[in-house]
Amino acid sequence: MADTSDLTNYVLPASPNWYCSTGTDFSITGLYGFAAKKCVYLLDVNGPVPAFRGQFTEHTDRVSSVRFCPHALHPGLCASGADDKTVRLWDVETKGVLANHTTHTAKVTSISWSPQVKDLILSADEKGTVIAWYYNKNTVHSTCPIQEYIFCVESSSVSSQQAAVGGELLLWDLSTPSPKDKVHVFGSGHSRIVFNVSCTPCGTKLMTTSMDRQVILWDVARCQQICTIATLGGYVYAMAISPLDPGTLALGVGDNMIRVWHTTSESAPYDAISLWQGIKSKVMMLAGVADKVKFGFLDATFRHDRHLCPGEMAGHMRYHPTREIDLS
Repeated sequence: MADTSDLTNYVLPASPNWYCSTGTDFSITGLYGFAAKKCVYLLDVNGPVPAFRGQFTEHTDRVSSVRFCPHALHPGLCASGADDKTVRLWDVETKGVLANHTTHTAKVTSISWSPQVKDLILSADEKGTVIAWYYNKNTVHSTCPIQEYIFCVESSSVSSQQAAVGGELLLWDLSTPSPKDKVHVFGSGHSRIVFNVSCTPCGTKLMTTSMDRQVILWDVARCQQICTIATLGGYVYAMAISPLDPGTLALGVGDNMIRVWHTTSESAPYDAISLWQGIKSKVMMLAGVADKVKFGFLDATFRHDRHLCPGEMAGHMRYHPTREIDLS
């Protein structure tokens, strides 16, 4: 059973960033980091349920890559790269920046921490530049090997044991001689394409992110999910509390979806469902009525009003009597 004595351990974070090949990583101590908007979120997966351990917030644009230090002497270090053209080194405990470099002239697309040289971090950008950063001496060396977008950089060759194909998560056993027995499909979980697969140091668990805006913790041996964390793909514009159950919250989000979160579940503190059918725009208003919640959203057509502040849009709210969520 999860320890829910401290509810700050459980949050619905921002959705992981899409199309980032190195946007997630595991530390050697079992800490999971993933890039979401301009931040890096940290989850501790050593317990039965992932617990929130804070976030890095100094980047000024979308974070594209996250890498923890692979060396046992420095397990509390993490590096990140972002569209703000910077690479930053973080202290996991304080969440502060220890060092950074701004040598890139284009958006950083991927980073890799050398397993051989403790203070060497490689980073690549969308113009094809690769930079070697020795952060202890704060020296950099750059090269431009291909002069085009670099999707992923690794400082050493790796053996891929997992793959995401067409929205399915697969486990590929390279030790099995029979080809038909090599691939095992994981149980139901993601409904859309999987972007990232990260394995714990002990190899017993996986964390995956997907276009369906879910982060899922998996049991590798059983190929079944342990926990699913719903995330928020936009700003939260509205919240309604169930009159019958104060622990049940409905959240209206800017990704055209509603999250219903049962916050008092001791066995499943991330118990939440995502609703999207029939919602065509940002959910701007929610109202709890008995065991249901009604919602309204901003009309799909907008107009700029000269009487409004620059950048504001005028539209109208509308309630749909048939749009109700049963919270019971």
